[in-house]
This record gives sequence, C-alpha cells and structure tokens, in this order.
Amino acid sequence: MQTFGTAVHVLVGNKLRPGVDAEQADAALALGRTQLIAAQANATAQRATLTKLLGRPADDLHLALPAMPADMEGVAPPAGRAQDHPAAVIEAARVHQQEAQLSEVNRSYAPVVDAVASAYSRGAGRDPTGGFTGNSALGLGTDNWAVGLRATLPLGSYPAIHAKQEAERATVEAEQQRYDETLREVTERTVQSRADLAAARAIAKLTPTELQAARNAETQQRARFQSGLANVVDVTVTEAALVQAESQQAIADINVWRALGSYAAATGDLAPLRAALGGQ
Repeated sequence: MQTFGTAVHVLVGNKLRPGVDAEQADAALALGRTQLIAAQANATAQRATLTKLLGRPADDLHLALPAMPADMEGVAPPAGRAQDHPAAVIEAARVHQQEAQLSEVNRSYAPVVDAVASAYSRGAGRDPTGGFTGNSALGLGTDNWAVGLRATLPLGSYPAIHAKQEAERATVEAEQQRYDETLREVTERTVQSRADLAAARAIAKLTPTELQAARNAETQQRARFQSGLANVVDVTVTEAALVQAESQQAIADINVWRALGSYAAATGDLAPLRAALGGQ
C-alpha cells in the first residue's frame, strides 16, 4: 500500500489522476498501518507468553515456520493401540495396584500359621557318684528340643476386614472405570486429531492456488489502474485480498504443524514430530 500510494500521488501531482484518488490511497494506507500495529502488538503479547512457557527470553530464539515435510503420511503414522498410550498405561498400573491391595485384604481371612522351635540343655555338672564331670561345674548333660506350628485365626477382626474388603472392591471398580474412560478419551482424541490433520493438510494444499490467484488479480488491477481502466478502490480491494490470501497461506501451514502436534500428543508418541522437525 505504501508503494501504491506513492505511485498514486505521483499521478495526482502530474494531473493524471483526480485528487480524490490520493485521498483514497492514503485512507487504505492508514488502514493497513492500523492492521500492522495490531499484528505487532499481538506478536509482542505472544512472545511474552512464549517467554513464560519456556522460562527464558523469547528474543534469544530464532522463530521461523519449519519447512513442511514432503510426506506427511510418513510423519503421522497410524496410531497404535489405545492400551499403549502413556495415560492408559498409568491408569492400568493403578488398577493393578488396587487389585493387589484387594488380594492382600482377601488373604486377611486366612489363619496365620507360624513355625516355632526351641532347644535347651540341663545338667548339674556331677555324675551319679557326686563327682564333678569335666573341668566345669556347669556341664550340661541332657539336651532337648521342640518344633511345632502355631495357627492364629483373627475371628474378632472379620467385621473390620469385611468392611475394608468392600472398600477395596469399590476402589478397584472406580479405577477400572477410569481406565476404560481413559481408553475412550484416547481413542476419541486420536480420531479427532487425525481428522483435523487431514483437514489442515487439505486446506494447506488449496491455499497456494488462492494466493497465486490473488497475486494475479492484484497485478492486473495495477495494470488497469495505470491504463485508466480501474480506480483506486479497485486496486485497494485486490491489495486487501492479497494480504488476506498471504495470511491464510501462513496460517494454513501453521495449522498443519499444530494439527500434527495435537495428533502426536493424542497418540502419546512425539517421536515422529521430533523427527519431522529435525534440527529446526
């Protein structure tokens, strides 16, 4: 708009175009500058958010849109089993933990069996004639031992054990339900994110055609304006359409990466995304 406005002012100054054209070009330029200021303010705000998330100044980073992989299907392979998702694995471990605690409570009804043993020796240190045996007056002449089993049945604890058993069963059931819900959520997010990725890729393939058409239209309108076949409004409209097409192209590329990141998070595997990014 700055370049076009300069050209219009030259034509108006040479009396080749009416003065209103210069006013319209200046108005379009002012609108463009307003949009630029808003975009710059938004970029500053987003950098502040990025600084908070990274814990380091965003100004130290080189922020650029990564190159789009040629084979997006290879980057986003089919999702694996929902049971292998990290969130599902964690919930499965919690279910196993509660089941182990319930099994421990169930064994509380069984009697506790202890093996006990003892051994002892006795003696007076004298023989039958009254004489001392050996060199010590503490000689032990008779040994004995005993081995047995002792069973303890906690009859008085049965009511408390039963209540604890019911509580553990409820906990196991709750954890199992959370696990099932996690599987459903993982499956849902995976299907949705893959659909979003397919849609983002399809849109990204269409935007270059739209952008090229906008560029051609802007070039033609400029030529028509130079020939006196179009007015300033016609050119500014095509300029605005070109800006919108350029924005949509950039947003479409970003949305592909965003959708790929969401798909990687939904499947619980960030390796394909890291491989696609490489050293970028």
